[in-house]
Order: sequence, then structure tokens, then C-alpha cells
Amino acid sequence: MNTEDNIDRLKNLKIWTKFGLGEIYTITQKDVEDLFDVLDQDGSGSITGEELLALQLVDGLNLSVGDLNKIIDDADRDKSGSITASELYKAMTTGQLAFNYVREALGKKLEEVEPGECTRDELLDWLKTEYETSTALWALPLTAAIFMCFCFVCTQHIDLFNSFYVHHAWHGFQPELWEGSKYKQIDMKNIVDWTTRQNWGWIRKLYRQDPIYDPVPGRVIYHNQMIIGSRIQKTMYETGDCYSSEAYGKLFDTQTGKCHAYGEPQIRVEVFPYHIQQAIMLELLTNMSDFGWFDQSTYKVEFHTLTLNAPVNLFSLHVDQYNIEWAGVVRYRQQSESWLAEPYLHGWWCIPDVLYLLLLFRMLYLEMKELIPAMYMGLDGVADYLGFWNAVDWITILFGMSCMAYWAYFVQQVTGPFMDAIEDIPKKILDDAIAAKGGYLTLPEFAKIISFEEFDSKTNRMYNVAMDIRSDHQNVRHLFVINLFVLMGKFFKSFRANPRLDIVIATLANCSMNFVHFFIVFMALFVCFAAAGFFLLGPQMFGFRMFTASLYSCWRSGVGFDTLEDMRIGVQQVAYCWTLLYQILVQILTLNMLIGIVFDSYAVVKAAAGEPDTLWRQVRIALKRARETRTHVSLYELIVQMEDDDYPAHPAQNVTPTTLRKAFEKEKMSRQNAQYLVQRVTETKKAAQEEIPFTFSDAIKLVGQVKLINMKLVDTLESIMDYLKKKGDLNENDVLEVKAVNPSATAEAEDDAETILNTVETGLENIASILDTFGWEHRRSAKSLKVWIQNEYAACVKRNSGLQNQVQELESRMGRASRCIARLEQTLDGVTFGQLEGIPERMEQDMMLSFGSKLSLAKEGISQSQLRAFEQKLREVVDQTQELSARAEQNTQAAEICWNIEQNLRALGKPHAVKALANQAHPT
Repeated sequence: MNTEDNIDRLKNLKIWTKFGLGEIYTITQKDVEDLFDVLDQDGSGSITGEELLALQLVDGLNLSVGDLNKIIDDADRDKSGSITASELYKAMTTGQLAFNYVREALGKKLEEVEPGECTRDELLDWLKTEYETSTALWALPLTAAIFMCFCFVCTQHIDLFNSFYVHHAWHGFQPELWEGSKYKQIDMKNIVDWTTRQNWGWIRKLYRQDPIYDPVPGRVIYHNQMIIGSRIQKTMYETGDCYSSEAYGKLFDTQTGKCHAYGEPQIRVEVFPYHIQQAIMLELLTNMSDFGWFDQSTYKVEFHTLTLNAPVNLFSLHVDQYNIEWAGVVRYRQQSESWLAEPYLHGWWCIPDVLYLLLLFRMLYLEMKELIPAMYMGLDGVADYLGFWNAVDWITILFGMSCMAYWAYFVQQVTGPFMDAIEDIPKKILDDAIAAKGGYLTLPEFAKIISFEEFDSKTNRMYNVAMDIRSDHQNVRHLFVINLFVLMGKFFKSFRANPRLDIVIATLANCSMNFVHFFIVFMALFVCFAAAGFFLLGPQMFGFRMFTASLYSCWRSGVGFDTLEDMRIGVQQVAYCWTLLYQILVQILTLNMLIGIVFDSYAVVKAAAGEPDTLWRQVRIALKRARETRTHVSLYELIVQMEDDDYPAHPAQNVTPTTLRKAFEKEKMSRQNAQYLVQRVTETKKAAQEEIPFTFSDAIKLVGQVKLINMKLVDTLESIMDYLKKKGDLNENDVLEVKAVNPSATAEAEDDAETILNTVETGLENIASILDTFGWEHRRSAKSLKVWIQNEYAACVKRNSGLQNQVQELESRMGRASRCIARLEQTLDGVTFGQLEGIPERMEQDMMLSFGSKLSLAKEGISQSQLRAFEQKLREVVDQTQELSARAEQNTQAAEICWNIEQNLRALGKPHAVKALANQAHPT
């Protein structure tokens, strides 16, 4: 294939015309055989892939090296190394090359990816994607470790298992004021009776004082020890003007015309120590009731009891609360909260806390590694850094540390003020007095040990601290719950590393807009039904007594048949229609539509993801690449420098390993590093092109194009028939007779058929002659085009020569610029030009620490006008160099010279270089 004759034969083959027009479907077996005969020099009947690559020598061939390699792969499927004519024909007409022409017809042509070269935007996009994927992948084990450590912290510091059983035992132990519904009209006398009732009253059950069954004073429910006793707290209102008019106030209370609901709230407490005899406490409580301690001004009564369960290391504060609402309903609540008596009973209990904090600090260290370089780039760098997922990282760090800080505050409260308040009460002295007497104390005996005023003061202080600790412990639990949801967001960030794990977030993001519109429609229906239920069922059903409550009750569908039966007939009919429409429109139709929206988005996301790597394979690949790139420059550092708005690294659009190394020369980027980056970008681009999907609309478009081609063929055949009728002996009747031939008349029409075939053959020969004429015209046009291209090439060579002259002129100007700088050197108090050239390198550390602000330059005694004039001159030289560099892109040597000049001027034009120059001129 080295002779010029064979090259000329290749150029003159008809197959190239068809390739040039993109009409692969018109290639015949004979066209491929003609090509095969030229390539098969030894006449063996087969060729090799290397011989097929010789087609590169054909000028103007519309086939790239990639296309030739695809033809070789399709032809040599058995990997024998030899290709026959039939295999070559199939590869050209039905292989990957033909498929690429189909892509091109659909507007999805694959771009030719040049090896060892990419654009700046492609490199930056790949750097961001690769960095986000790798950081999310390596954050997954860290997130899992943080989550497990935090779960250990929660279970270690909040003993919910034992707390549940302590609360359950207490609630079962306490007698209830009524049976059945917790909302019932009662008066204050019922509460007093509940505390004093003979069989199961609160006083009699809590203070049994049975020496046989209760040998330990204050011990209740087996192992729960009361600290000092209980206290009763009431909240009441002073009388005030009623909300209604004065006339209605007089109607409500004819004596005063006042109401108790609008005065200032006040609190009264009474302490009942378990050391005093039960009969005395019953008498005291009866006297309180008789003297009006419980009256109409009371709107809340609470019974507080603080216990210690030493076997499970728990303090428990039990609050039995009665809220007397002005509508006449008493709402009863049992609220208990338990916390560890000794949060760090064993030293190893602090290990989960330490591990959790270490992991948070590790996460903080990784975030600071990204934030500090971004801060050096100014506000733009910080703005680029503060994305949504980085915000999730910072929320995880700050909220986790806040949880641990609040827990430390809680531990200090338990071990400090709370224990001081308990130790301030003479509990042991009172217990010893009971043991010495052999029975419980009377009021004078109790007063001899401690006065009631002092005892009430110390006990109330203890209960007040306990109530604060109860609130703090509830806050700790709530913070822990919120932190778990924060960690869930951190998990979702880590899941972005793998499409199989990111399926939930991707599905929600895909259907978010549809979900918003669906939510508008759903809420319109749901709120209307909730409002109708509020007005329709509010007087009869507790769940519909308020509009907000009706929203929740509608969601739960809490309308029973018994409730509807109590209504009037007319209201029942409306209620039945309301229930039926709500079930059909809201619960059946709209909610199932929501499920359909989600599943439709899931199908789209799943199809777009294809068959991605599993997490295990991705981890293996990541570990392998981490070993390969352990000496490479950090991806994040490359991103930050390339996104610098003031002085971006590698501003040129075309990126090669050589230019990449020059752009990051100070970071000591190796040749392997630069080649690795460019290679990964090109591989990613190729993989993305191969993943271009074909949609149903593409299939319809392809069918339409095929139909159009068939119609053109039919039209061409009809033209040939018309030509044959004009030039030959064939007429319309002959054509009709040919079409009317049937099997029974075949023998009689053989002579006529032979005549028709001869006529058709003559017509085809005429068509071949016409096509030869067209081919001659085509070759003449091609020759003219070749001459024009040669002329253009000569003109390009001439322009290139002119560009060389311009570059030489540029070098001459730069020489004059150097001499100007030398004269400038004399005006700067003896600073030499050699020192000036070394300033950017010697100030590298200052470049990272200072941006050379105008304020700092002013401190050095440099006027603003001098700085602006000098910076303006440097900026003009830099702009001229960039313009010449852009004009010299087609010449490698000129581009390299301009690149070096531009880099030197950039180093000279940076503000911190100007500051270094000022420091040399005016040393402080």
C-alpha cells in the first residue's frame, strides 16, 4: 500500500462518494469487493487490520481513525486477525459505523474525542464531579461511624428501657379520679375526695405507713424511694373584669361582677413529708379544703413526687396535673420524667462521648481544609464553597457539638445544684427519728428537728431545681431526636456517591415540581373537607372541636358510625355524604395519584441510572485510584485556583498535559498527574457519549426517514420506467401486460418477457453512461476544489509567516519593556532588576497570607495615584499579550512564547507583587 498507483486506485473508488454523502445504505457488495481487491495485495482473500488502517492515506476520506477501528472490530469479531470481503461488507453496512450514521441523522452524532486533549470547561466539570463523588464516598463510613457513636451516646445517657417501666408502674399505682373518659365535669370537691378517700385515696396509697408491708419510710412501689415527700401546687387567678360587658358580668356574679380568668396568675404550694403520721396529713388536707384552699379561682392543681430507684440508677419526677378549663372540663394528665442519678457511674461510660466528639472534630478538620483555601480566594471563593451539602456538613458539626454541650450542662446541673438541694434537707435525721421512735412523727416532734418554714423552703428549692432538670432532660431528648434527622441528611449526602444509593433523593428531586402542584390540589380538597367536618361534627366529636384538630382527625378518618347515629336525621345524611366523598376523593383518588407520581419518577430515575457500579465495586475502584493518585495535587486545590475570578489558573480554553503542568508549576504537578487528569476527562467524555439514549420519538423519526427514502426510491424507479418507455420499445400497454402476467400464461409470454428484459438492460446501460458523466463532472469539481484548497493552504502559510514576524516584533517590544523596567529600577532607591525578577518567587508565602489591600499599601507610604498608574500600565501590557496569544493559537512555538510572557506579566501584575515591590523601595 506504499505505491502511488494503489493510492490513486483507492481514491478513485466509487465507495468514497457514498461515504462522503453519508449514504451507507447504497453501498453494494461490488463496491466493497473493489476496495478489498486494492487492499489485498497478495491475493490471499483476506486482509489484516493494519492493512485496513492504510485508508488513512486517502485524502479527503470522511472516515476518522476511530471509524476505521470500529470497522475493524465489527469485521474481526472472531479475533482471528484476518478479514474477508463478506465480513468487511457486513461491518460497513450493519456495524457500528452504520449505527453512527443513524445517530447523525437523529442529531445525536458522537463527537470525536481527541486523546490527550480537552477543554477547560470539561476539565473543571470533571474535577467538580470527581471531587464531590469521592468526598461523598469517603464520607459514608465516617457518617456511619458518627451515627453509631451517637446512638451509643443516646442509649448510654437516656435509660428509656427502665424509665418506661418505672413510669408504667407509677401510673398503675396512682388511683384515677374517675373511670372512662378523662374529660368530665367535676368540681373541686372531687379532687379533695380523691386525695382523702378511705379505700384508695392519694394520701392513703402514697403514705400507707404500714410497718409490715412498708418497713422503709417513704418507699413506694417496691424499689422507688421518695426523697422527702410530695407537694401540692395550685395555680390560680386573682379576680378581674370579665371579658363580656358589665351587664353580663353582673349576670354572671351578682355580688362582684368579676371573673377569675383575667387576673394575674399566682402559685401556692403545700409540702407533705412522709415522716408525719397519715392521720395528721389527712386532717391538714381536709382543713385546706374547708378553708377554701381549693376554690373557684384555681385553674390548675399539680401533685409532685420525686423518687429515686437506686437499682436502676434513676431519679423520677412524677407530676399528676389537673387543668380546670373555664368551659367546665377538667383535663387530667400524668407526666413523668426520669434521668440518670449518676450520668457517669462507670468511667467507661464516657468512651462513646469521646469517640463521638473525635469524629466530629475529624469532620471539622476536613471541612476546614476546604474552607481555608476558599477564604484565600475572597468572598467569591466562600460563596462557591457554601453549597447546600456543605451547609449540611456544618449543621451536622455544629448541632452535634451543641447536643454534647447541652448534655454537659445537664450533667453539671444534676451533679451540682440538684445534689446540693437534696443534701441540704435533713432526710437522714428525720428517718433516724422515725426509727428511734418506732413510728411516724407528730407535728411538734417534726418541728423539734426542723422548723416547717425552713423545711418548706428547702423542699421547694429541691422541687424547683428538679422541675428545671426535668425540662432540661426533655430538651436533651428533643435535641437528640433532631440530631438524628440531621444525621439522616448527612447520610443522604453520602448516598450521592452511588446512583443505587441516591435513588431516593433523585426520585424526590425529579418529582418535586409535580409534587408541589399535586400538593396545591390536595390541600384545597383536604382543607375544604376538614372545615366542613369542623362545622358539621364539632359539637359532637372531640377530634373536631377546633379547626386545627379537625385537620388531624380528617387525616386519621376518625368518624365512627356510633357518632353519626346520635345526630339528627338531616345531619346524618349530610355527614354520610361528607364521609363518602372524603373517602373517594381524598383517600382513594388523590393519595393514589401521589403514589403514581412517585413511582413514575422512580421509573425515570432508574432508567436514567442504567446499571451503575455497585457500592462494593465502586469502593474497590476508589481504593485503587487513591493509591495511584496519592502523590497528585489535591482536586479541591485545582478547583479553587481554576475558579479564582481575579487570577484563574490556566485561563486558556484548550488543555493539554503540558499546559496543565505549566499552569500548576508552583504546586509541583508531575507529568503523570497532568496526563492522568486529561486522560480521565477524555474517558469520561467518551463514556457519556456512548450513554446517549434513544427515545421513542427518535424511533418515530427514524421510521419517517426510512419511509421518505423508500418513497424517493419508488419515485426514482418510476422515472426509470418513464425513461425506458420514451427511449425503448416499451409502451403503457406493454407495462400493463407485464403487470397482468399470470402463472397460466407464463409459457406463452416468455418471448415478450425476454424482449422486455433486453429493453430494460439497454436502459440501465444508458443510465450507467449518464452516471459516468456525472462522475466525471464530480471529479472535475473535486480537482477544482483541491486547487482552491492548495491556494488556501499557501495563504495560510503566508499568514503564518506574518505571525512569526509579529512574534519577533513582540519579543523586540518586550526587550524595550525590559529596558524600561531597568530605568524604573534606578528610580526605586537602588533596587536591581534581578531583585525585581525574583520578587514573585520570594513573596510566595505572602501571596497566600495577604492580598495586598490598598490599606496595607497605604501604610507603606505609596500614594494611590502611583499605584493606579502602575497597575494600569501592567494591565494594558497583559491585555496586549493575551490578544497576541489568542492570535497565535495555530502556531505551537508562538503560543508557548506568549504563554511564558503572559505568566510573567501575571506574576508581576498581582497586587501582592506590587506590595513586595513597595517593600523593597520603602523598607519599614
